[in-house]
Amino acid sequence: IPKRLRYAAVTYASTRPGLYYGLRKAMGMHDHLCVAPDTEIVIEGCPRSANSTTVAGFIDRQEREVRVAHHKHHAAQLLRAAALNLPAVLLIRPPRDATLSNLALAEEGGRRAGRGTPGGAELRRRHAELHSVLRGRHADSGRPRYRTLRGGHPGHRADDPSRERPVRDGVRG
Repeated sequence: IPKRLRYAAVTYASTRPGLYYGLRKAMGMHDHLCVAPDTEIVIEGCPRSANSTTVAGFIDRQEREVRVAHHKHHAAQLLRAAALNLPAVLLIRPPRDATLSNLALAEEGGRRAGRGTPGGAELRRRHAELHSVLRGRHADSGRPRYRTLRGGHPGHRADDPSRERPVRDGVRG
């Protein structure tokens, strides 16, 4: 199956959490990083949007073990979080920056493995598709599917604990 066709199918499935998770289970790909009934918070974003740093920082600051769904880079994670009324964080990075970072990583990995890499247009399309799905409205209530948390303005420290409190306090416990 060509990569572009496969990606289009995955993107389609990702906008329908029932289909997405059903396929993951059928293919043996449903793991501890997927949203599940015991998930307490979801942290997701496009690749190269500080996913690893954010998840590690969040987990390190918890007083107890917290079940975090993360690193699938698919809208289904956030849509399922909204359906289950779970706290969720969508990591947003400017598309150009995320694309350049992803291209650099893919180029290095491809060079080491002796294979080709996805082009910038393809990576920008993937980034735009994830965010366009999430900008939609929740079908049942008409409310936005997620709320945007803004931050990172000049002079504001990214590790300021007051910025994480609303998310941390939203976790059941």
